[in-house]
Amino acid sequence: MGVVHRQIGRDGNFTWEGVEAEPYQGGGASEGSCRHVLIGPKDGAQHFAVRYFELPPGGQSSFEHHLHDQGVMI
Repeated sequence: MGVVHRQIGRDGNFTWEGVEAEPYQGGGASEGSCRHVLIGPKDGAQHFAVRYFELPPGGQSSFEHHLHDQGVMI
């Protein structure tokens, strides 16, 4: 593994080098939500993930159950 995605966003705009924002539409997620997979299968981590989610003001996410360890930032 050993991948580092540097944060390049400023002033509340959170983006990372080499990480695309993906629309997040999990069950019950608010419209306009997105996620960034900071560590995951594309980085060689088959059983671990760190994801950053952006939700609009007043937005919500859904509760999901995963079979691997994960870290989440909202």
